[in-house]
Amino acid sequence: MSKDAEKWKNEANEFFRNGKYDKALFLYDRAIRCNPENPVLYLNKSMTCLKMDAFYNAYESAKIGLEKCGDREKAIYRMGLAAYGMREWKKAADHFLEVVKEFPANEFAPEQLKRAISRISEERNGKYDFKKMFVESKKEKAELDVADYKGPIEISNIPGKGRGIIASKDIKEGTLFAVSKAFARGYSQDFPGILIAINMIRKEADTAAHMLQVIHAMEQLQKNPKRAKELYDLYSGDTVKNEEIPFGIIDAARIHRIGALNRFSNDYMTLNEDQLEKTDDAHLFILPSFFNHSCIANAYRTFYGDVMVIYAAADIKKGEEIYLSYICPLTEYSKRKETLNSWKFECHCQLCETDSKDKLCFKRDRIFAEFFKYLKANRNSPKKVVAKGEPILKKIRETYSDRNEYKIRLAEMLMFLSQMYADSDNPLKSIQYFEEVLTLVDNPLKYSVNIAFGYINIAQCYSRIGNVQKFNEMIQKAYEFSFCNNKDHFKMRFSRFL
Repeated sequence: MSKDAEKWKNEANEFFRNGKYDKALFLYDRAIRCNPENPVLYLNKSMTCLKMDAFYNAYESAKIGLEKCGDREKAIYRMGLAAYGMREWKKAADHFLEVVKEFPANEFAPEQLKRAISRISEERNGKYDFKKMFVESKKEKAELDVADYKGPIEISNIPGKGRGIIASKDIKEGTLFAVSKAFARGYSQDFPGILIAINMIRKEADTAAHMLQVIHAMEQLQKNPKRAKELYDLYSGDTVKNEEIPFGIIDAARIHRIGALNRFSNDYMTLNEDQLEKTDDAHLFILPSFFNHSCIANAYRTFYGDVMVIYAAADIKKGEEIYLSYICPLTEYSKRKETLNSWKFECHCQLCETDSKDKLCFKRDRIFAEFFKYLKANRNSPKKVVAKGEPILKKIRETYSDRNEYKIRLAEMLMFLSQMYADSDNPLKSIQYFEEVLTLVDNPLKYSVNIAFGYINIAQCYSRIGNVQKFNEMIQKAYEFSFCNNKDHFKMRFSRFL
C-alpha cells in the first residue's frame, strides 16, 4: 500500500467532489497517517465531516489544522460551523466574529454570525420567530434550525416519582416553559419495506418510526459523542444502573430503553381541523422527557416539525410540579390506562379517578366511537353529520346524568356538532353548543379540545349574523388561547379559517 499522502489526498478529493463523503473521510485519514504534519489534510477532513454532520470530528480536525499553521480563515470558519452543529452557539458566534474581524472579505461569515446570535437570543430569552417556524414546519419531515430554551422551570426529585419538573417561580397561564429540538427522530415512510418488531420493554409492537428513532439516536452519538451525557441521563428503567458510559462508547441496549420509555409522537391529537389525520413518527427530546404525566396536565405541548414547544396551561405556584399529558386526554379511559401501563405506571389524576368509578364510561366511549367513525366518512356533509349526531348527543348526555365533572366526551360531541352546524349555515345553534362547551372545560382540558379553534368557528357565526362586536371579541379570545406570540403568527396559523 502506497505511503504517498498526496496520492490518497487526491483520491479523497475525487470522492468528496462526487459526494461520497464516507470514502473520502477514509482516505483523508489514511493520508494523515502517511503525513500527519500536513494541515491541508486536516482541513479537508474537517470539511468532509461537516458534510456528514459529524460535527465533533469536524471541530477537532479544523482545530488541528489551525495548530499546524493551515489556512487560518478556513480553519476558524469551519470550527464555527462545527460548533454551530454541536449547538454550542456562543462558541460558534465567537469563531464567526473572529473571521469577520480578520477576514472582512469573507462573504459567508457575517450571515453565519447572525444565525448564531439568533440562537443565543432564543436560548437565553425564549425569543422565537414562531411565524417562520410555522412556515418551516409545513415542509415534509421538517427539521427546524432553532436553539433549545428552558423557562422558569427546573428538574427536581419528586417523592415517589423520581425526577420531574417544578416551577421555579409563580407562573401565569400561557407562559412559555420550553422549546426543545428533537435529539433523534424517525418517520415510518423512510423505511422502504415492511417492519415487524416487538418492543420487549413496553410489551407492544414497534413501528418503523420507533426503530428509526433509536438508530438515529445512535448515529447522533457516533457523530457527536459530546452529547452522550444528556442522552444517557434520561430514564432507562428502574432496573438499570445509571453507570457512566466511557466517552465515544455507544450503549445500544440502553439507548433502546431510553427511546422506548421517553419518545413522543406528533400524533398527540387535539380536537381541531387536523384531528381526522394521523402521522406515524417518533421523536426523542431531552428536557421534555423529564415531565411527569397527568391527563389533566397544567402544561400543554405543540409541535413545529421536529421542535416541541411547551406552555403553561394554568396558573402555577412556585414549587408546584408541572405535568404533560403523554397521551391525548380525549382518548377513551381503557386505552389511556393500557397505554400508560406500557410505561409501567398508573395515572391517578382526577379525570382517571372519575372515569374509573364511572360504570357508563365504556358505553359512552363506544357511542362516541360510532359517531366519530361516521364523521370521518362524512366530514364533507355537515347536514348528514348533524342528523346522525343529534340522537348520539342525547345518548351521551344521558350517560352523564349521575356525573357532574369532567364531561369531556360531551364537550367533544358539542364541539364537533358546533362546527357542523356552522358549516350547515345554522350559526345560532353553533353558538349555543359552543357556549355549553365553555361551561364544561373551564380547566386545562380546554386546550385539548382546541378552544382557540372553537372561538374562531363561533366568530365566523357572529359574522354571518352581522354582529361585528361579538366577532371581534371571539377573535380576541381565540388569540388569547392560541399560544401565538403575535397577531401575524396567529393569522398565519389560522389563515384558512379567518
